Amino acid sequence: MAQCETCGADYNPRSKRSRYCSRPCLWKGNKNRKAWNAGTAEGWTDKRGYHWRYITRYGKRVAQLEHRLIMEWHLNRPLEPTELVHHKNGILNDNRPGNLEIMTWPAHTKHHATGRGMSEQARRTLQVVANYRHELKRLKENNLALLEALEARYASLSEPNGLHKYIKGTHASLCVACTWREWTQSLIRLAKGEKGANSG
Repeated sequence: MAQCETCGADYNPRSKRSRYCSRPCLWKGNKNRKAWNAGTAEGWTDKRGYHWRYITRYGKRVAQLEHRLIMEWHLNRPLEPTELVHHKNGILNDNRPGNLEIMTWPAHTKHHATGRGMSEQARRTLQVVANYRHELKRLKENNLALLEALEARYASLSEPNGLHKYIKGTHASLCVACTWREWTQSLIRLAKGEKGANSG
């Protein structure tokens, strides 16, 4: 027999390590028990190099950037969303109060952008994008010119004498002319992006 640590009732334990008589007692016991490392956690560092800590704010456990938390403790007030904490020496996990200062977002961006030129990779990327835009513009102009030529050719074939302008008026020639006219109309629909361009 053993005694439950939550309700104090006697029960038959299933193992030597059993301390509770039921699952509800286990849940209550775990809820009231503090973690073995409570208050000793040092937080963690994210991929960018910033250090985080868990704090209790407004009754909820939330993750907070350590440098903002230290600046709030130093100023004895919460930081505004427009206030940014800057690391003077550039080391993101060096959160000593003497290494931190408050800056606005525009001032912080200007501070880090001053004296920094465009990298070679950024230049190559912009050049590729510019070439791609130029090629798209050239293809668009060519497509418009092709569409105008096709519409003009279709108009000439639609005239009464247009079908026999270059082809003699035999039955076989009429079939060839009609096929050419339908093919031109399909190309026009294809150039305009209309559906059914291949139905002819």
